[in-house]
Amino acid sequence: MISFENISYKYPFSGKFAVKNINFKVKPGEVYLITGESGCGKSTLAKIANGLIPHYLNGTLTGKVSNLGIYNSAVSLTDISNRAGTLFQDPEQQFFCTDVYSEMAFAHEVKQKSVKDIQDTVAAYADKFELTDILDSSVFTLSEGEKQKVALASVLSLEPKCLILDEPTANLSPEATEMLARQIEQLKKDGFAVMIVDHRLYWLEGIADKVLIMKDGEIKHAVSHEDITKNNFNEKYGLRLTRLDFARKYDKNTAKEGLKVTGLNFAYGKKPAIFENFGMIFPKGKISSLSGANGAGKTTLSRLITGLLKPKSGTFELNGKIYKPKELLKKSGLVLQNMDHQLYAEKVIEEVDGKIELLKKMRLESFATRHPHSLSGGQKQRLVIAAAVAKDPEIIILDEPTSGLDGRNMKIIGQILKEEADRGKIIVVITHDLEFINLYCDFQLRI
Repeated sequence: MISFENISYKYPFSGKFAVKNINFKVKPGEVYLITGESGCGKSTLAKIANGLIPHYLNGTLTGKVSNLGIYNSAVSLTDISNRAGTLFQDPEQQFFCTDVYSEMAFAHEVKQKSVKDIQDTVAAYADKFELTDILDSSVFTLSEGEKQKVALASVLSLEPKCLILDEPTANLSPEATEMLARQIEQLKKDGFAVMIVDHRLYWLEGIADKVLIMKDGEIKHAVSHEDITKNNFNEKYGLRLTRLDFARKYDKNTAKEGLKVTGLNFAYGKKPAIFENFGMIFPKGKISSLSGANGAGKTTLSRLITGLLKPKSGTFELNGKIYKPKELLKKSGLVLQNMDHQLYAEKVIEEVDGKIELLKKMRLESFATRHPHSLSGGQKQRLVIAAAVAKDPEIIILDEPTSGLDGRNMKIIGQILKEEADRGKIIVVITHDLEFINLYCDFQLRI
């Protein structure tokens, strides 16, 4: 059981509560989904549940939280982690090793399990998460979706009776998300207490026992999954859709103006080729989504187009003129999956070259003088997108730009990208977000 009793918490040097008056219990065999707009306190609850607050992060915490009946305040962080497994919002933050097999084996080695038990466990969970083919790979060469699957597999392989998952589907393909849903369903049957923080709601239909809707650090409603739509909470609290009823389709566009990639060949070192004589067109004045399985090469393609990786061969043509990838970088705005790698300024306003109107569009104007790294995950995501748009590039490539966004902010991003497309920009969105694709993308491409 995961239990919150009258929990309130303030971060250090903060004048207001991040969360306040929180009370709920996730019993064995239950799944609780916690959702709400970016910055409402969801991830803070995850850090309180797994003991990072107050054992690692200071601040002012009142009330009691327990896992399996043992109060977190009475035991060490190590003891808590033996009972409560956590998937962080950024899986890189919980990696200890440099290759996939060692990462999945690490915690079992610490527990001094036999070599055979470790090998069998790693093999079983690698098979469950379709990771067998990359067990020898460096974690630094994985896609964000693959990193998320490695982190999930590592946590679940320890079989903790309490699970705390922070945005577990953020970078997963629809197929991987469906697989995770089935695993959560089985864990529920096996008596696990599961607490999930997520903006995406549809994948837990029929699985979540209760949905806690948060706003300004408080739980406003504790409802069933189906009651969200019945009570119009999607609009009221800026939530995502609870059901996706549209079919996916993929286009082979034949646009003449735009970004044209032809004859692309690339492989990482001596590994099998990711692209062989690959070609694709991203039309001018349109939003194109780029989909594919985790590890298919979507992020790699964005890095090849912008010169961050060197292809073996290939041609990149922009509006009828051939460019070298490094030349295209000067004409491009690239938004990477890991926002922290793109935030360098001392203040939020400096990241967008002083364009306060752009911050207003992104609902970030009140944070103008804050340090960018002090923002929530969703706020950082909006900021790096704003920074790319501020440069007024001809090409905007965004890698999973909506992974940490609630419904209201997803719509803001979608509208801004539509405005940029209407100005003749080439917009490429690498995404698994079916809701965003359906609402805002003109073309759906797949690799």
